[in-house]
Amino acid sequence: MKKARIVCLLLCVLLALCGCSGDTSSDYSNGQVTQHKTDSYVMHLLYNETDSYNPYAVTTKENKELGYLLYDSLISLGTDFEPVYKIADKITLDGKVCTVSIKGVMFSDGTRLTVNDVIYSANLAKASSTVYAEQLATVESIEAVGGNIVFNLKKADPFFVNLLDFPIIKAESENIKSEDNVILPPIGAGKYVLDVKNAVLTPNKHYYGEPCKFPEIKLINAPGKESIEHYVAAGVVSVCYSDYSDNTIPRMSGRKVSVPLNNMVFIGINMSHPLLSNKYLRYAISSAVDRDEIVKEAYYGNGIVANGPFNPLWKHGEGFQTLENKSNEEISVVNLEKIGYNGKDNGGFRVNSKGKRLSLSLLVNSDNAARISVARMISQRLSQVGIELKITEVSFEQYIQRLQSGAFDLYLGEVRLLANMDITQIVTPGGSAAYGIANKNIEEEKEEKDDKNKEQEPQEIVDVTDGINLTAAAAVAGYYGGEYTLGDVASTFLSEMPLIPLMYRTGITMFTPDIKSSPTVSYCDLFIDINNYSFEN
Repeated sequence: MKKARIVCLLLCVLLALCGCSGDTSSDYSNGQVTQHKTDSYVMHLLYNETDSYNPYAVTTKENKELGYLLYDSLISLGTDFEPVYKIADKITLDGKVCTVSIKGVMFSDGTRLTVNDVIYSANLAKASSTVYAEQLATVESIEAVGGNIVFNLKKADPFFVNLLDFPIIKAESENIKSEDNVILPPIGAGKYVLDVKNAVLTPNKHYYGEPCKFPEIKLINAPGKESIEHYVAAGVVSVCYSDYSDNTIPRMSGRKVSVPLNNMVFIGINMSHPLLSNKYLRYAISSAVDRDEIVKEAYYGNGIVANGPFNPLWKHGEGFQTLENKSNEEISVVNLEKIGYNGKDNGGFRVNSKGKRLSLSLLVNSDNAARISVARMISQRLSQVGIELKITEVSFEQYIQRLQSGAFDLYLGEVRLLANMDITQIVTPGGSAAYGIANKNIEEEKEEKDDKNKEQEPQEIVDVTDGINLTAAAAVAGYYGGEYTLGDVASTFLSEMPLIPLMYRTGITMFTPDIKSSPTVSYCDLFIDINNYSFEN
């Protein structure tokens, strides 16, 4: 038994040395390690040999990330959410028509990439269960016109170009099989080509861009969570990405690079609630929260404060977003007094003229530690301005059920916005993240609720709503109809406040300690900067 433990310990040490030394590389086959000396650093990435390599059928995170090296797209996105042209040569938007011309690009098999391949890939994307289907949902049809690709859209979208990062594969190549009747990786036009048999990526000799810096990238089969965690912790992986969705940082030493995401964390509001239907209470809640505190303490700095509905890194939203980073209790109190909560009870909470305490509940998913932490911070901040906030922690399944049934006052949520910054889904009744926004007029909802709850004492609130002439949903619809500007959308959103933005999350990419540079990483292409990686030899 002691000998076995010693052997195991030596193996772990050996693995760590392989990953952290600049002059040692390793081959991995079925968990076996073979060391050999090399004059330069050899990158190692994880993959799952049982998963598909088809970007529209892949299920594992590891193989999806390999796809960024195997398949290029029309565009990618920089960390500022601006398009970076790749296969696309020129893109023009004219109302509902987007026309794309492409560069002279070859697939890795030496055949020419054509407009038909782009159209074929776009249709695969639309029919898939990936995020690319959602991105192309507003595409009515795609056709080849005069040697170009034409996307006919359902609505005029000034930032549709940002959605064209779907992977392009050679038409029908996802069906090619080996002599052993095994489906092979589709043929792409990315920087690298996958050698399945030897588990290695080699440069695409037909690549249209800058020559690949690394002559090979070795792959380590990691079929499950435990093996992934083992290889990451042992230091044999060169690059490891996490979107930080579960508040867990990879156990990997080395350089940490932030990855901007378009995931908004927010307070959702039941707009049919007799108190929350008043915008001044919504303003009071928004002013009371401390967004800086949430980013720094609940997410350990892995986020950016949201000052409005649009990602703060997106330059087109600059100047329109005015929510404060820090808690402003004075503004909160002014808004509470506007709606008749001028007194306090023995607990220090605000009461109306009938002595009724201002009390609300916040629904939160108990499975997410970061959200629980945020909920407690919000509760504490609201108590300081006299609002009692009771936290209701439930499982994810119950959380969704309550949202769908409308059984909540406030809820803590997160939504991934598309890169065109379309906020339709969070402000429009029936939207995928618009649980608190009723399809009916608020007054109609109040009348129905009064009929059902005649025996319950109504909460008095002073009617100072002043009326909202334009809702955020109407402003967004008008924006895509050419009636309103982006500034109109932002100002209307902040005036109505149908939900309260808190922050935009950021992911993290960890690099082996051998790396000297700080690479740029985009959430839609983790290896967009791979040729600028600089490793110690």
